[in-house]
Amino acid sequence: MTGRIKHDLERFIRPGGGGPGLDLAPERLPDADLLALLLGARSTRGRSLALARELLDRHGGLHALLRRDAAELAAVDGLGAARIARLFA
Repeated sequence: MTGRIKHDLERFIRPGGGGPGLDLAPERLPDADLLALLLGARSTRGRSLALARELLDRHGGLHALLRRDAAELAAVDGLGAARIARLFA
């Protein structure tokens, strides 16, 4: 886990579950919440969560999303090179 992702997780989740944004321990996060954190949930969590849900719905889940080509994902509004790199890291 990269330092940036770990920092984002720690911001939203206290050890053992709970936190200002989520009520679950990290290993039990819903795919949309996990994806929002990977996308960069720091100051735009609401937008990241909406984008995460849109991506999951459009592509049929997290596993299917991560099998997409980076060029295909680059066509999605709000999903730039940095966010795509975080998904594939």
